[in-house]
Amino acid sequence: MKVLAIGAMWVPYIRENWFDALKKILGDEVDCINTAPLFYFRDKCSWQPDGYHCAYIYDIIRHQHYDYVFFYPDWIAGNFHGPFFDKIRRAGVKILSFLPDDEPETWYAANREFDHHYDLIASHSKAGAARRVIDLPQRESLYLPWGYNPRTCYQLPNTEKKIDICFIGKRKVTPEKGIIKVEDGAQREITLERIGTACLENSWNFRIFGHGWDSHPTLSQFYGGYPSQTELVEIYNQCKIVFNPAWSSDGQFGQPQTKLRHFEVAGCGAFQLTNSNPELAELFLVDEEIVFFDDDDDLVRKVRHYLTDHASRERIAQAGYAKALSSHTLDNRVTTLFDHARKVFSYANHTPQIAPSSPIITTTLGHYQQQYQDKLLPANTWFHFVPDTLDTPELGYSLVQPFLAQNPDQLVAIRTYVYTHAHAQNAMQPKLTEIDHVVLSNTTSVAEIEAYPNTALRQNFEHIESNGVLNFMCNAIVPSALVDLYVQAFVTKDHTKWAALPQAVCGRIALEIRLDPAQATDLDAIRPHPYVQKLRKLIPALRSTQRRVALYGVSGMGEVVLKLFAEHADYTLAAVIDRSAQSGAFSSDIPIIRPDEINDKLIDVVIIGAGASGDQIYKSISHLESKIIVIPLYNLNHPIWHVLDI
Repeated sequence: MKVLAIGAMWVPYIRENWFDALKKILGDEVDCINTAPLFYFRDKCSWQPDGYHCAYIYDIIRHQHYDYVFFYPDWIAGNFHGPFFDKIRRAGVKILSFLPDDEPETWYAANREFDHHYDLIASHSKAGAARRVIDLPQRESLYLPWGYNPRTCYQLPNTEKKIDICFIGKRKVTPEKGIIKVEDGAQREITLERIGTACLENSWNFRIFGHGWDSHPTLSQFYGGYPSQTELVEIYNQCKIVFNPAWSSDGQFGQPQTKLRHFEVAGCGAFQLTNSNPELAELFLVDEEIVFFDDDDDLVRKVRHYLTDHASRERIAQAGYAKALSSHTLDNRVTTLFDHARKVFSYANHTPQIAPSSPIITTTLGHYQQQYQDKLLPANTWFHFVPDTLDTPELGYSLVQPFLAQNPDQLVAIRTYVYTHAHAQNAMQPKLTEIDHVVLSNTTSVAEIEAYPNTALRQNFEHIESNGVLNFMCNAIVPSALVDLYVQAFVTKDHTKWAALPQAVCGRIALEIRLDPAQATDLDAIRPHPYVQKLRKLIPALRSTQRRVALYGVSGMGEVVLKLFAEHADYTLAAVIDRSAQSGAFSSDIPIIRPDEINDKLIDVVIIGAGASGDQIYKSISHLESKIIVIPLYNLNHPIWHVLDI
């Protein structure tokens, strides 16, 4: 079996959960594609109907056989349209997906728009999976609950319980306009305020951890910081009671949702108190492995009881830990998903024999000079020079293997993706628009890295610079027969020697490196993002003609749009368009409208602020372009920018 996994791997919770489990269970049988570097080229190839990201994946499938594509839709579903999936199917590949939010009606309705893209749809929601069997009988549906990664969430035995009760999670609100997003933001804050009051009255030690709580008007007094993953595990292990509520969305008050966090808490061996949840009750035994509360009064009663009943609390915590470790890891879920796929798609179990991989030695320039230089090197071995001053890189050598086999006597030129989360407000869920990133090719122009911390690149990456072009040492995989000549070119910084070596270009992004903010000393010089510069010119131009402007897509770049409009006291947005937002979710000064109300509300301009789903939104309203101005922030090469002379 061979699997190509596609997802928003720039988001740590996605990379460290499903994609880590895929690699752990499937090993060499899976190739993982991070879409972030593919989206880096999106604007440069905006003329191509499918987009660079689609063309790149087509090229991978042309070179290597796959039985399945695993598509993780969170953050990227709107960027891949129907023809993309149809073309993959024509290659004899079945498409599997896991839906991390799928409760009817809000989340389920949002997913239904994309369901036809997949052959097998695994839903974390039992209700969502059952509903899909009726609504979409031509697709295979599977109930597959969330699980947790035991390599990132684990028990720390004999840890002192320093905290009476804690809550960990982001604040789901945009403070600039008091906009609570569709999820369980409003309901969760109401309950957190109730438990906060009870903690003050009873002198219980209460701590809230996560992005955004330091600005809450009342809960900020309990703010404990924004923990890293390692710190999060320590907090769970130090806490007597983890308060872990989860509801589906603010538009469906009281409807529970089973989330990743339920399994992570149990996987750390912590006592968990959450709202009543029938689906979760089928996964953990109530009052034996997990404890539910029915309302706020019941919540306070149970906190009081379990803070004093140490024996029961510890017994339940340990039983929950044992259940999570034995039955609810993401490793279990990956195994279940592909076992099911093999049963229902039996023909897709005959991957052609793949030629043995060529051995690749990962090294640095200094290590090579000490260990290998002037020595007899084994034939059919390749070298890749990776910087040792950076965090452990992600290597994607399996995607390069066909090119090594075809070009045994040449350097095989690859690409390197370098990025940092230095400006992300929420480092666990950074928006793509908050990431500073660059894709380094075999010959990278100096101009290409001017919009990136180029000082860090020059300091950390061996390179040759000549006539405005940078040749980075890490951007080639070198056969042993040529490696001494390759090293000599970089030691002497001689571009002529480098250019004289035979080279085959494969275009694969085979190396990803996350740059620590401390290593990117010139990051501040590149702010703001180009789309922000465009907006600072656009908004005054719209204001001068009193255009009625609507924002479509609040998250992502939409939050920046709100901030920039707030700088103009006499000019505000006429409306916000959001397909999934509920009535009352927004503050009263900006009305919410549906897409089909754009004409009725006499909107002149629609700014598409969504990033991941921007292209899908554009296609859904592009038929209105003869009546209104549609401005996609995600595509700064769109003709409208030239029409407006911005």
